[in-house]
Amino acid sequence: MFFYNILVFFYLYYLILGVIYIHGRIIYFFTHDKTIMKTKFFTLLELLIVIGIIAILMAIIIPSLSRAKGDAIQTQCASNMRQCYNALIMYADTNDHWIPVVGADYTGWFRQPGIPETLGFMMPREYKDPHSYRAVTLCPAGVDNIEWVGNAAFGMPAFLYTPEDYINYKCENNNNGALYIKITAIPSHSAYALLADSAFTKFEPKPQNAPGAQCRLFSRRDEGAASPICHAICERHNGTANITYADGHIDTSKNKTAILDSSYIGAYVDMSGHELIYVE
Repeated sequence: MFFYNILVFFYLYYLILGVIYIHGRIIYFFTHDKTIMKTKFFTLLELLIVIGIIAILMAIIIPSLSRAKGDAIQTQCASNMRQCYNALIMYADTNDHWIPVVGADYTGWFRQPGIPETLGFMMPREYKDPHSYRAVTLCPAGVDNIEWVGNAAFGMPAFLYTPEDYINYKCENNNNGALYIKITAIPSHSAYALLADSAFTKFEPKPQNAPGAQCRLFSRRDEGAASPICHAICERHNGTANITYADGHIDTSKNKTAILDSSYIGAYVDMSGHELIYVE
């Protein structure tokens, strides 16, 4: 956001300089010959010209500023995701290479021992807006217009109710509802989606989980069945989502076909989380 504010400042600064310069030229044009005009105040014609110039400049600048802001938010999201990935790897280093997807009592991966300390926050004893104390675990897009839930975080792959597509590799473990991934047993680290922007969809059965609100799981492919799912990858960044893979690299969901084929991801939702974009 700092660089975005600097960009806005310079845009406005040069816009004002340009208007002052153009106004000076207009005044000179109308006043250099004293027989034409002697006043140094704005005339209606001058005012209309200046307004027209400002309108043209703003029409050029505003889309650029909007794209710059969107890019800055996506970059911040990727930075947050990188820190979360590093915290999960540190957890795996001390837990026989297992990382948590869902902990005991359906607690989020960010609540597991050592992870809050690594990410620099403390879990509160009472409910608080997650952005107020652990923004690093969340996508910064949609903070102002989406209802967030306390257990939200970047999504991890859900395999409790989906086909056991990695069962032969024994890299995933369901232990009485607690889900874990063994990072060293993943067959293709560069293709295994580990963290992603995610959201509840309109198919979520719990009314307190508003569609579009970030959740902490994303569904995987249901063996070709086009059945609705309640949580999926959410494309909040100009029609794409950030995805972090098991090898640590971060990419977007721009090439959906390749991601669906290699990562068993089941669907994408639009920015509001209401509609599925693609279901395999």
